[in-house]
Amino acid sequence: MNWANRRKKRQNNDMMLHMGLLILALGIGYSRKFSLEKSMRKQFVGQLRQRQAMAPLYLMFKEMVPEYVIPRMLNKEVIADPRGTVTVLFVLIDNFGDYTREKQNPQSSLKFLNACFDKMDTICAKYKVTKIETVQEEYVACVGVTMEEQSIDHKVLLSKLLKAAAEILAVKEVEVEGGQKVAVSFKMGMHTGSIVAGV
Repeated sequence: MNWANRRKKRQNNDMMLHMGLLILALGIGYSRKFSLEKSMRKQFVGQLRQRQAMAPLYLMFKEMVPEYVIPRMLNKEVIADPRGTVTVLFVLIDNFGDYTREKQNPQSSLKFLNACFDKMDTICAKYKVTKIETVQEEYVACVGVTMEEQSIDHKVLLSKLLKAAAEILAVKEVEVEGGQKVAVSFKMGMHTGSIVAGV
């Protein structure tokens, strides 16, 4: 009987040990799950804050460069993409110098530039022409630079650019602040060839 009692006592001890180990493993599992969830929540909140912080930057870049390069810029990627056939349109506000000499007011000059560039933006968007940049009183746009345009016949793209150019040339006045209309004239040129599109 002594031997049977010892065996029963040993089985009880083993069962208690197994129960203790099981409870310990369960506690460690819950602890790790809680830590993992907390870490994932923290990572999600961090990514959400980063996206919210990037939104104004994205909108600012959208005014400065073609939209398709912005995600690559935000990822700090060096952009140097060769393009086969591209046509670039250069538009110069011909009477900008006369306007600034007449007004001698930086605010008026910038309002005039913004009115001209907004008009060109609208026309280019209408014909799906890609705005590249504005430099002082010059506006630069092109066709054939985006990935989607690479598979389209360049004659088709060129016809869109020529329609946009003709509509820009037809603009004789722009509306600045307060509904005031100001006369405007443009000079423009084009170049067709291969390029490296880079930022």
